[in-house]
Amino acid sequence: MYLVKRVRKGEISGRNLSRDDRRACVAYFTAEGYTVHEVAVVMNVCERTINRDRVAIRRENALAPSERLGDEIPAELRRHAEMALAKLNRAVRDTSEGSKVCPRDRIRAAFHGFYIYNRLVHTLLKARYIKTG
Repeated sequence: MYLVKRVRKGEISGRNLSRDDRRACVAYFTAEGYTVHEVAVVMNVCERTINRDRVAIRRENALAPSERLGDEIPAELRRHAEMALAKLNRAVRDTSEGSKVCPRDRIRAAFHGFYIYNRLVHTLLKARYIKTG
């Protein structure tokens, strides 16, 4: 995280990082939702480098099919749904005076929270992880 902060501030150029450090930064920025172009600009490298790093990261993280994976993926899905719900709740929780969160935003967050949870349940039902009657 320290390295990412320094890269973001422009204190370190991606060109001066080791391959592993650069890829760690690319993975972080990608997880934060940055586009290839945005990562390239922040890291001061060409887009082609970012694309190659993303391919390498995908290959390094590739999973082989296994029965255990079938149990891990739904757990990971649930964890991501919980994180998304927590982020929504945090974003609209501020009720202090001068807060820029309006009632419409709270209603939208509640709707999207319900949608996320509904999709999770639907997916787990479809995969037969939730037993019915």
